[in-house]
Amino acid sequence: MERHEWTADELGHLQARGLEHYPLDLDRINRVQLWYGEGTPDVVVKSLDRGATELAILQTLLAHPARGNRTIPTELLPCEKTYLAVMPALNRTVGFGIWPNFERIVRFSHDLLQGVSFMHSLEIAHCDIHPNNVVQADPEEQYAATIESGRMYIIDFGISRFMSPKMPLPADRVPHMQGHYDPPEGRDAAEPYSYDVYCVGAAIRTVCWDTTNNHSRANRVAPSLWAFARALTAADPARRPSVRHARAMFAILRRWLMLTRWVHWLLPIPQADRIDLCGWYFLCRLVLSAVRRRG
Repeated sequence: MERHEWTADELGHLQARGLEHYPLDLDRINRVQLWYGEGTPDVVVKSLDRGATELAILQTLLAHPARGNRTIPTELLPCEKTYLAVMPALNRTVGFGIWPNFERIVRFSHDLLQGVSFMHSLEIAHCDIHPNNVVQADPEEQYAATIESGRMYIIDFGISRFMSPKMPLPADRVPHMQGHYDPPEGRDAAEPYSYDVYCVGAAIRTVCWDTTNNHSRANRVAPSLWAFARALTAADPARRPSVRHARAMFAILRRWLMLTRWVHWLLPIPQADRIDLCGWYFLCRLVLSAVRRRG
């Protein structure tokens, strides 16, 4: 893709607000920039072409405010050929010097599943879920009232898709998945909703790995959480849960992790891991049998 050249009217919109540009490269095609102003929080600004699928998806998400919507509240400024998406500059969730603790990784998993589930309810597939596309509202910073402190938000809908058959396919849509993660079934064969679930599991696995690199017993990842991530990243797409079922599974897992946190503090690691994993598998069997009885 060609590098974007910011136009006079785009820059004029931002300069009229007393904002100045940080000379940082946030993306390789210069669509995203960081701007700051005196006495105001930093903002990220993305230039979106009129008629672009990404713009339509962002407009759809912004038009449906709900607790499960993990889209950053964004102001859309119309320009001659583009819209500027102006949003608060939130914090990265992975990267050098960032060590996710236990509570943060649980929050990451919960909010990610919640956000993807909400997108799927609107017949939208993100198609590039990755920790690089998840940001967090730092509890120690001041944001607008619409930003929930400590929560995770999903960004970058550049290759997202409308899945409704009523929506026309964009002319520039490619048939294969272009996200960060390679699905086991192959990029050409991956179904977008299933690929989103796979990417959620892979993203959880990524932040779990960052947590284990911290070498802190207090933040050690429980085997049950690793097992949950493996279920979402099953090699056979037919064995992956839907995001709705994954979210229901995680609600149980989250309670289990909180109830058994003391086990990992007090018992030797092998015994704690055995209790955690056996208990989680037992809960899964109970839930599965209950679902079958209802069915």
